[in-house]
Amino acid sequence: MGFRAVSALLLLALLVTPAVAQNIPRDEYLHYIPLESMSPKPGTEANAELGLFGDEADPDYLDVDPRDGIDDRRGRVFRDLAVRFAPIMVLNTNNIPVDHRWYSEGPNPFPLVVDRWDISGTSPSIVRSDSLDWRDLGTACDAGNEADCRFQALLERYHPYHPEPLPGPTYATDPRFFEVLFVDFPGEDESSWKKTFQEALDQPGADARLPLHYVHPFAVRAGDGAGPPAYRLVLQYWFFYPYNDGGNNHEGDWEHVNLVLGPLSRVGETLGRDEILRIIDGDWPADDPLVIHELEYYFHHQVVSLDFSEPNAYAPRKEWEEAVARIPEERAGEHRLLRTVRYVAFEDEAETRINTHPVVFIGADNKGTDQILAPPGGKNRDPHGSYPLSGMYKDIGPAGATEQVATTFDHREWLADGGPDRPLDADRGKAVSFARPERMRIVPDWERILPLVEAEPEARRDWGWLVLPLRWGYPASVSPFAGVVEHAETGNLAVPGPAFNAGWGRLGATPGFSEYEPHMIYSLFPLGWQDNFQNDLGYLNLTYPTWIVFPPLDIAWRLVSAPFRLFIKKEGPIFYPKEDIPYRFFGVSAGYGTQTIPEDFTNLFANDQQFDEWLVRLALHVIADTSAALVTAEESITRRETASAQLVFFIGDRFSTENTFSHARPLISNRYVFDTLDTFETTMELNLWDYMGSFRYALTGSRLSPYARVGYGLSWYRLENVSTNGVPLGVPDSDWILRLNGNLGAGAEWLAVRSRDRRLFPGLDLAFRAEWTMVMHKLGLNEDRVPLKTLVNIGFQADQIPRNEMVFRHQFVFRALLTW
Repeated sequence: MGFRAVSALLLLALLVTPAVAQNIPRDEYLHYIPLESMSPKPGTEANAELGLFGDEADPDYLDVDPRDGIDDRRGRVFRDLAVRFAPIMVLNTNNIPVDHRWYSEGPNPFPLVVDRWDISGTSPSIVRSDSLDWRDLGTACDAGNEADCRFQALLERYHPYHPEPLPGPTYATDPRFFEVLFVDFPGEDESSWKKTFQEALDQPGADARLPLHYVHPFAVRAGDGAGPPAYRLVLQYWFFYPYNDGGNNHEGDWEHVNLVLGPLSRVGETLGRDEILRIIDGDWPADDPLVIHELEYYFHHQVVSLDFSEPNAYAPRKEWEEAVARIPEERAGEHRLLRTVRYVAFEDEAETRINTHPVVFIGADNKGTDQILAPPGGKNRDPHGSYPLSGMYKDIGPAGATEQVATTFDHREWLADGGPDRPLDADRGKAVSFARPERMRIVPDWERILPLVEAEPEARRDWGWLVLPLRWGYPASVSPFAGVVEHAETGNLAVPGPAFNAGWGRLGATPGFSEYEPHMIYSLFPLGWQDNFQNDLGYLNLTYPTWIVFPPLDIAWRLVSAPFRLFIKKEGPIFYPKEDIPYRFFGVSAGYGTQTIPEDFTNLFANDQQFDEWLVRLALHVIADTSAALVTAEESITRRETASAQLVFFIGDRFSTENTFSHARPLISNRYVFDTLDTFETTMELNLWDYMGSFRYALTGSRLSPYARVGYGLSWYRLENVSTNGVPLGVPDSDWILRLNGNLGAGAEWLAVRSRDRRLFPGLDLAFRAEWTMVMHKLGLNEDRVPLKTLVNIGFQADQIPRNEMVFRHQFVFRALLTW
C-alpha cells in the first residue's frame, strides 16, 4: 500500500473512531443499513431440468427422514457425497462452523425481531417492534401458538412469490415504512460474542452437537448451448459462525466454498444428463471414482479458484509436468500454484491415493491500519473467510487491508496421523474434520422448502430461516469504518442468510464477489508497512513494527534477519490480486558524481592528534624571521568525485526507503604566504564517508518520474596523509570524527527496462537516476582545543579562526538502479 493510501486510511480511521466508540443504539442502527429489500436467489435452471432433488410426481418419491424437500434416496446420496468431499477446516481462529440450532433450539431465548421504521421524515424512527422466540415454533397457530401465528404473518408479508402488494395494508410494500428482520444472538460486542461461543464449545457433548456444514447441491448448465445439454455438479458448503471479528465486526456470519465434482475419467469435461443422474442416484461405477474438478474459495468479496483440470492434476507425473511446462506463466508464481494443486490432489507422496477432502483455512489475522486503534492483546483474529492456502493476502480486507493466514498445515501428514477420526479440537492452529454424516445438513433450493414451510409448523421451525429475508444478528455493530457512508454496507452489518447471498447456487464471480487471481510471491522479508504488524500488539504496532520500516533498521530486519527467520519460521507466500502489482520490491544501485566540499573542512587540521605538531612546525618556519607578516592564506580542494551505493526497499510503486553509502577522498591544500618567508603549505586527504537513510516519494507513476527525498544518517571522516611542505606529520592520520547528518534531495528517474513490459515477472528492472542531495552536519571540531591567542599572534584574522560550524555539502550523482 502506498504512502498516500496509508495516510488517508489513518486519517479516515481517526475520523470515524469517535463515531463508533460505543455500541450502536437500537434507535440508530437504520442509518447503517441499505434501504433496499432482500430477495432470495432462485435455483438454477439445471436443477429444475435434472430434477436434482427428486421428482415429487414420482410414485416412489419419499420425503420423510428428514423432512427437507429432498427425496430421501437422493438425500442419502448427497449426504454420502458431502461426507466424502468434506473439507478439512484449518483454524487460524478459535471458531469453527456450528449448527445454528444450538441457539434456536437451546436453553436461552432466541428472538426473531421485527422493527418497523417510519422513514418518511428527516429522522427515521421505530414505530413498532415485534418479536417471537424461535424456540416456541413447531406447533400450529390453530392450536393457540402465538409464535406460529406471527411467523405465518411474516411469511405472508415477505412471500417470495408475491411481487405485488397483498390486499389490505402491508408495511412491507408501503414506501413510508421499512422493516428490518433479525435474529439476535447473545452478546453485543467482540468480547461477549467470543465468551458466549467459547462457553458453548466447553460444554459436555459439544463435539456431537455443534460442528455442522450446510451443504447445498446444485447443477449449472455448461457449454455454448449447442448439442445435448451439458452440466457441472457442485457441492456448495456453507459455514455458519455466530459472529465475525476482523477488520469488520458484525453478528452472524455465513461463508462458503464451492466444490465441482465429477469422474476421474472426465476431469475438465462437462457431463450429460444421464451421467449427472447416475451420480446423484448413487449408481456411478466405483472403478471410475468421483474426484474434485475445481474448488472455489470465497472470502470477503473475493473468490479464488483452484482448477484441478488445467492441467489435469490426476494425470501421471511426467504427463502433468509436461503440461505445466506448456502453460505460460502470466502471473507470478503461477506454476508454483499449480504444483500446490497437485499436492492437494493426493494423500500420499507416492501419489497412489486420491485426496477428496479440500483444505479450507478459516480465519485470518487482520493487518489493517485499524490495528493501531486497538489495545494490545489480540484483536480482529476471527474473520471467517475461506482461504485456499496459508499466507498473506493483500488488498482484501476493509479499505484494502492485508490479512494473514499464519497457520500452516500439511494434509498428508494429518490424514496419515488419524485425520477425520481425531476428536474435536477447536483451538487455533488445529484442523477439524466434518467428514461424518451427523455433521452434514443437506439444504435444497428454497423453492423446495417453501411449500413445506407454508403448510407445516415443524418445517417453519426447522426451515423458516432459509426463506425469510432476515439478518443473522443485531443489524449493525461497532466497526472501524461503520457509518462512513450512510445506508451503505461497510462491513459492520449482520449478514443475510445463504439463500439471500449473491453466491447462492452460483459459480465464480457474481455481483457480490469479484475474481481474485493472485500473484503468488515468496519473500524472506516484509514488503510493506502493514506486513510488519502483529495482531496481538494493537496500537503498539506504532513501536517496533513501524520503526523497522525506518532506515537503517530496515536493513537489519529485512536482510540480516532473513536467514534466521527462514529457519525459525516457515514463511508463507504473499498474494497480490492486481494485474499490475507493485513491480519493484528491492533494489541495488551504484552511483558516481561530484560534490561540493566547503572550505570549512580545511579547519580540521586543528584536531587533538595533529594540531600541536603542526603548530610547532609553523612556529619553526616563522622563527627564522619573526618580523615576517602573513600576506594571505590560500585554500584549495580538489578531487571532489563521489562514489555511492544504495539498498532500496519499495513500499508500493511510489514510496520507498533508501540506504545510501557514499565515499569521497578530496585533496585539501592550505597555503600560508608570508612577505619575507617561503610559503608554508599543508596538504591532507579527507577520507569522507556518509550513510544516509532516506524516505523517497515519486511524484508520478510514469517511466520518467521526478522524486523528492528526506532523511538522516551518519557522516564519518578523518584527515589522512597530513604533511607540511612535503614532510609527513608524525601522526599522519587523525582520529575519526562521527557526526549525525540530515539530508534533503530531489531528482528524476527514468525506468529504462521494465520486466512487466516483457511479461516476465518476477524479473529485473533497470532504471537510471540523476539526483541532487544536500548533506548537513556540524564540522565536529573541538573548539576548546583551538589556541585562539597563538593563532592571532601569528597573524590569523578573526574570520580565519577554526570553528565548529554547520557545513553543507551538495552531491550531484548519476546512478544505475537494478531492482526486483
